[in-house]
Amino acid sequence: MEIVDQEIEKLLPTFRAAIHCELLDEEEVKDIVRKRKKAEGKLIKREAEIRDFIDFVYMDTMIIKLITKRRLKSQYKEKLAEIEYPIVDRLNRLLKRAHRLWPQDMNLWQTHISLLEKWNKRTQLSKLYEELVAMHPNNVNGWLQSARFQVERNGSIDQARKILLRAEMQLPKEALVWNQLFRVELLNAAQLRKRLEVLGGKIEEDVESEKDLSMGAAAFKIAQLAKKKFPDSPALIYEMLHSAKSMKDPIETLVKKLVVLLMEYETADATVYQTKYMVKFTAGGVEAARKLYRENTEKFPSSLLLKYNYAVFLTENNVDGLDECIGRIKEALQNDSLIEKDLRRGVLVNFLRKKGSHKLAEAFQPRVGTDHAILEVGSGADFPKTSADFEIVGSKVGSGRLFGRVGGSVIFEVKFHEKKS
Repeated sequence: MEIVDQEIEKLLPTFRAAIHCELLDEEEVKDIVRKRKKAEGKLIKREAEIRDFIDFVYMDTMIIKLITKRRLKSQYKEKLAEIEYPIVDRLNRLLKRAHRLWPQDMNLWQTHISLLEKWNKRTQLSKLYEELVAMHPNNVNGWLQSARFQVERNGSIDQARKILLRAEMQLPKEALVWNQLFRVELLNAAQLRKRLEVLGGKIEEDVESEKDLSMGAAAFKIAQLAKKKFPDSPALIYEMLHSAKSMKDPIETLVKKLVVLLMEYETADATVYQTKYMVKFTAGGVEAARKLYRENTEKFPSSLLLKYNYAVFLTENNVDGLDECIGRIKEALQNDSLIEKDLRRGVLVNFLRKKGSHKLAEAFQPRVGTDHAILEVGSGADFPKTSADFEIVGSKVGSGRLFGRVGGSVIFEVKFHEKKS
């Protein structure tokens, strides 16, 4: 109990200051100390329980909220360092211990981050993010949060860049890291442009210079590398383009280059992102998008997903041609077209029902069970050995045929049986 008494004694000056400033009264402090002794006692048990730590954090959070509420009522803004900060520091130490005991509990990490952010404890927060990415190097959200903290709280683009480059080395297949890295370089370009304007420098956007960071050269380089690394992800380039176009003062030369990158894709999947850009950012974009959809539905007749996206586009933009599009969907189903993975969640079925095509919706519901998947014929290094080693890409309506792929190409057919209850 000596440890408990020591912890209580450390905060007695805090409670005395709160009484002196009329933020707490003596009876409330006695009640807080009594409850605190009991809570502190639970924390020093040999077999610590996470529930006790959570309850302690909640208790102190409520004390801080009560003090904050009374500060607002009395308009008293002094002695934060003597009253609230010691309580926050105690919670900081407590949560550090909790991370050592339960490092996999992400809710504890987020609680700790929120606490330090609220009280603007930037030094402790920076250290906490370092601990987070060290303990959870495969958690992409941890890396992204750490980079955002450096930009938004510390105002350090260089540190954010370093963090994201480390994240890319740790998670080479994570597109979100590249998207965030592009945003960081975009922000850097915007800041450089502002500095040039303040210094009286003239920016001529019609003069192309790959070395001019203020014109988004670094951001565009990131986009180029991202496209090479993720050749089947037009969504990533669209997100980058959307970010660049949504700036308060868009860099037009950068936007034009990104548009070219996006339009270079010649796949069914890319059509939805190309048309999104047309509708949102270009004059006469709806008609141009409709034309592209019509061309690509003919160019990729086996893609049901493309036809579904076309139907959604026609509906959202109130454009004629929906009946014809649904007719093409029906024709594709009758021709036993491949059903892409994204359509196996029922989105097309729900869409068809809403549009009154109930019979077509019923015909579309495939019974494909991927549990207990067994490979048909195939052996050698190119064929996966278990269902965890390949990606399901589609099925054929009513036939019970399931297709998988490795390395981007459909190379085998999978047979399955229903899970027995």
